[in-house]
Amino acid sequence: MRSSHLTRVGVGANGTRSGMFHFAGGGPAWATCGKCAAFCRAGGIGGAAGRPFEGEPSITVHGVCNKVKEYTNRWGKPFPSNSLACKYFIKREN
Repeated sequence: MRSSHLTRVGVGANGTRSGMFHFAGGGPAWATCGKCAAFCRAGGIGGAAGRPFEGEPSITVHGVCNKVKEYTNRWGKPFPSNSLACKYFIKREN
């Protein structure tokens, strides 16, 4: 089976990163993943995976997308909070 037509893993031409739920840049023009309610802490000490950030992260941090977990029942790879948001962007309330 040929796989040359598949999307490459890593950073895509539009900024899409491995671990994102959908292609980057589909959300509002000003939106980044760090401003999305679905962007959560990545795993680490204390079982922090999936815990939401309190407000928008003030620095670029790596987190995971809760949408990936909802649809696959697995956490995706962590990616930077300054990645352009996808079309499933949900404005963070806090």
